[in-house]
Amino acid sequence: MGEYKRHLRMMGRTIMVGLYRPMDQLSSLSFDLFSPLPLVVDVRTRMCVHHFDQSTKRQLIHELGHVYYFRSYSNESNQLKLSANTAIHESIGDAIYLMDQACMVNEPMDSNDPQLINRLMLEALTTFVRIPYGLSLELWRFQLFTSFHHCFNSTIERKQLYWQIRKSIQQITVDKDHYYYPLSKFHVSNFMPYLRYVFGTFFTHQIHENLCSKKSGIILANCCPNKNGFDRLK
Repeated sequence: MGEYKRHLRMMGRTIMVGLYRPMDQLSSLSFDLFSPLPLVVDVRTRMCVHHFDQSTKRQLIHELGHVYYFRSYSNESNQLKLSANTAIHESIGDAIYLMDQACMVNEPMDSNDPQLINRLMLEALTTFVRIPYGLSLELWRFQLFTSFHHCFNSTIERKQLYWQIRKSIQQITVDKDHYYYPLSKFHVSNFMPYLRYVFGTFFTHQIHENLCSKKSGIILANCCPNKNGFDRLK
């Protein structure tokens, strides 16, 4: 990536907290603090890390995607530093993670290799589920905001509406023992649009395909760009 040492310096200002805190109680975030000083890029990441596994690695690379975006626009005005489409922000790190998976393998895998098939299946179950889930969440939020008759005043009514939408879109019925309430989702209570993750899923694979388009004769799952292969991201 060419900026590893810079990121190590950035990590000195990064908050890594919660060694004993449950993983689901802290959402990872990256911040651009809009430093007014010239040639100083003050970006920070907040993560809760118990142990470093594949999930943590994915999360870290995802946050570094935000950092790459912040650094790329660090010389612009504050207005131009804001992304025109927040879904792009969410897709950069995820696209890099897909290519990192291929780079960690010593030799390219055959398309019929069970290990590759399992990896792709895990990726599909991890990422593509965001699309119907995100649409369900945003449709629920939209119906609440546009409810002129205030027919969803109680928590029970709001939960029932949510699970009706989930059943309609995903064919998922409510688990009575774990009655999930959307407002407990950080992004909802923090007024963050979840559609950014829906579109970000598509952008991730578009970026992945674009960066690997010059790798003729290599299936996409085996694409590992060289040192300069990521220049097209800029």
